[in-house]
Amino acid sequence: MIVFLVFSPEMYVGGVFIALILCMVLVLSSLIFFLQKFGIFVFYPSSFNVDKKRVLSFLKYMTVGGISSVFFGYIDTIMLGIFVASDFVGYYSAAFALIASVSFFLSFSVITLPAFTQLKKHQLKNAFNRVFRYMGILTLPMIFGSIAIGRYMIKLIYGYEYLPASVPFYFLSPLIFSISLTSILVSLFSAREEPRYFVKMLFVSAILNIILNYTSISIFAKISPMYAVIGVAIATLISRYFYMIALGVVAKKITKIEIRLFDLTKPVVASLVMFFILIKLMDYLQDINLFNGALIILSGMFVYFGVLFLIKGIEKQDIRLLKILKNKFYC
Repeated sequence: MIVFLVFSPEMYVGGVFIALILCMVLVLSSLIFFLQKFGIFVFYPSSFNVDKKRVLSFLKYMTVGGISSVFFGYIDTIMLGIFVASDFVGYYSAAFALIASVSFFLSFSVITLPAFTQLKKHQLKNAFNRVFRYMGILTLPMIFGSIAIGRYMIKLIYGYEYLPASVPFYFLSPLIFSISLTSILVSLFSAREEPRYFVKMLFVSAILNIILNYTSISIFAKISPMYAVIGVAIATLISRYFYMIALGVVAKKITKIEIRLFDLTKPVVASLVMFFILIKLMDYLQDINLFNGALIILSGMFVYFGVLFLIKGIEKQDIRLLKILKNKFYC
């Protein structure tokens, strides 16, 4: 926002890059500060008994995984840009950016990584089941809600010019679940010091994504650019879910955890009720602005959690846990 207030219109792009660099410098400085305070062994390893070979092996896989994740995240946009007009690339990028923002906002990896690191193997199963259940409770209504009001979200955030972005947005909405669960599984492998497994699966998934993207673009671009965008969205969805499922299968073999899909039944039921009510509300309002949009979202949340409570999708121990977290937060 400051960029648009300080710089002239012709300097907006350069100003955004300057702001991005400043933000990165600020984040890096903060990380160094906290490392010096809480991770002194990073700067003075000789004072601690550190297995350098073990640390370097872990960092090697984490570095490769980080680079591969960036490649995996942008390869669909790059390939789409080669074959279709920039307008349609912009529609896809806008839809994907919005979905990714919601997904990373609901990411549990920041919480699960330190928790999984401290738990013993026999404790992982119960901990993972609880995290998976809470993740389902939060991500599933976001998917159904995004599909219900996605068109209006696109218009409100990006403007009327980007309304075509709502088409790939609908297809990409299920990524909210896969990205969230994938982040939990990656943190699980990282906590067990087994990053090589998710790095290998990531590499395979990236190859699959390239093949599916090329195939879908080659076929659907002959019909229309929008069909090519839809094809890439479907290819991305398939490859991301392949990555998630592959990680789940490997995690079950390595850590003996189980992904209990029946835990998602009640959240799905509550999400469907919320979905149809949101559709009715949108038919009644016809249009959405910042004020009634906030009311619609709050109404959806009230309906979802109300239905979930009525069908006993939220247990007493969940409420007790929330009270404990609330007391710790306010203390």
